[in-house]
Amino acid sequence: MTKSIKYLVLALVIAIFFVPKQANAQASVALWCWNPSGSQATNNQYTPCNASNPLVVSASVSASISGFPGASPTTGTPIAVTTGGVTGTLPAGSVVVASNVGTTNTAYCKLGASATVNDQPISPNGGWFAFTTGGATQLTCITSTSTTTVNMVGGSGLPTGSGGGGGSGGGGGTVTQGPTGTNAAAWWAQIGDTTNGPVAVGTAGADAVSNTQNGLSTYSRLELYNGTTWDRWKGTSGAANIAGTGTAGTAAGGVLTVQGVASMTPVQVSQATAGNLNATVVGTGTFVTQSVVTQATGTNLHAVLDTTSTTAVTQATSSNLKAQVDPLTVATWGLAATTQNVAAPTNGMVAMGQFNTSPTTITTGNVSPLQMDNAGNLLVNIKAGAGSGGTAIADNAAFTQSITNETPVGCLFITSYTAATTGHSTVMQCDSTGHPLVNPGTIGSWGLMSGTTPGTAPTNTLIAGLIYNSAAPTPSSGQTLPFQGDSSGNLKVNVQSAVGTSLGTAVSGITGSPILNTAYSSEPTKCTTADTCWTMVDLVGKTVTSPYANRENFLNCAVTLTASTSATTCTGMAAQGASVKIYVTDLQCMRTDAGTTASIMTLNDTATTILVLPNNGGGGGFAKTFNVPLQVAANTAFTVQSGTSLTSVYCSASGYKGY
Repeated sequence: MTKSIKYLVLALVIAIFFVPKQANAQASVALWCWNPSGSQATNNQYTPCNASNPLVVSASVSASISGFPGASPTTGTPIAVTTGGVTGTLPAGSVVVASNVGTTNTAYCKLGASATVNDQPISPNGGWFAFTTGGATQLTCITSTSTTTVNMVGGSGLPTGSGGGGGSGGGGGTVTQGPTGTNAAAWWAQIGDTTNGPVAVGTAGADAVSNTQNGLSTYSRLELYNGTTWDRWKGTSGAANIAGTGTAGTAAGGVLTVQGVASMTPVQVSQATAGNLNATVVGTGTFVTQSVVTQATGTNLHAVLDTTSTTAVTQATSSNLKAQVDPLTVATWGLAATTQNVAAPTNGMVAMGQFNTSPTTITTGNVSPLQMDNAGNLLVNIKAGAGSGGTAIADNAAFTQSITNETPVGCLFITSYTAATTGHSTVMQCDSTGHPLVNPGTIGSWGLMSGTTPGTAPTNTLIAGLIYNSAAPTPSSGQTLPFQGDSSGNLKVNVQSAVGTSLGTAVSGITGSPILNTAYSSEPTKCTTADTCWTMVDLVGKTVTSPYANRENFLNCAVTLTASTSATTCTGMAAQGASVKIYVTDLQCMRTDAGTTASIMTLNDTATTILVLPNNGGGGGFAKTFNVPLQVAANTAFTVQSGTSLTSVYCSASGYKGY
């Protein structure tokens, strides 16, 4: 179908949906044609098509189209579409209708094995599109978000139905609208009636085009007819703007009704005149009529104070409103005369104060509210007496505890205190934290003595304490520090000179301190060179001496060599772990074959010790004790190896493990 026919169809659609208001259901719809001899001034550029002014059409059309799906419909497997794209196999047929049965997301489809969101969109909720398959065998669909499902039906013919307009069909020619020439764009197709004029489809013109007919606009955009001209719907800076008729503030029939929404900004209401504010109450029910306050003049405001008389409250100026009230008597208001010694009023007034974090300085002659703290306590400044705000008491006067008032004692912190002279008063001195400084008179009274020279013991003594420090302090010469203790409160003592029994002294009747050692059931951690180490004993207190270890570290092993010349591990002396070595103190090997030739036995100690295994024809062997134990490399098993393949060789060894 060519572009010309599409314009014709568009004109028909516009005519159907925008028929003029004078037309009724029975009005005929006529086809209007371009009148080459007409003009806009005479409003006859378009006249009804007739024999003298025919619709110019140049076309050759030949088509025979059957309905879809034809005689042999087929159904394909639905495609579960995702954002990654999914390919499905087309069902048989020259035309395949793909429909989106999802409810939310649009599918984008294309014949072949791939698709993007730039391909044919198919709307959800039954939207569909007919594909002419040609030689294609696959259809691929993709979504821009989430998923959907596309169904496929194959067949032949022209598909029709809801969920998407009819597709193009048929062929065999073209339709050309109107002739070509200098005014080719003026050949439009119009639908209208003979009374109200045409409906035009064309390029948009300027606003306010003169048109006395009540038909639709002669332009393709949406316009409104104001009785004289056609005007666009338009707004300021792109905003929508619909205006009513009439003058603002004056009643008119063409006004627009404005209705608010919840939580909107209140609409400003202007007072109609200087003295009155008119309001209309809308609703049903019983309303209570209140007293009306009417501003009589521009300068006076009168208010009805009661039902029997009207008292005028006069506004002195335009900016001040003054009201005068007569309390009849000051006593009625809880007031009294400003003179002294007068009768108390009948009622009293509540006195209030004011709290200010930083009160201002009052100048002479001015007044100020009573000042309070933030707890409501009245702030009072005693000008004289009572020691600047305290309770005075005579020297050597009687004092009763919990009855006689007293003044709290303060103190003075000063880095250099000036000594007072005899007969003068002084201020108690304290340190920077408020603790009083006390002079005991003599250090002996406090159970102290001179810290520099020996002297007489004090009458009283002080209990000595200590301090625990995780890191020991390092005082300088001449400095003092508390006794040091551990976290359990035990005093730490550094024995400067050891006291013991001299060498060779008889021990009968002498009490001394035992020498304690550390017992181990396993090899202890090695000490570093020049460090002190505990003497090692076993679990029953026996001293362990080198080269032998504690018995928990003793090792024993046995191995049988049968016709083998390979190094074989002695079972019981496997590798003992990182940095741990095996020390062999005793080794015994025996042979039982009938040979008479000696065999060489090789060990894997650090010296690769070689021993001779003799035989006199009836067996032979050796047993060896190593005064200096053989040492095997760290984390290495102890092995023995026969230099000759013998029937049987039996070996066993003893030793220990250590570093």
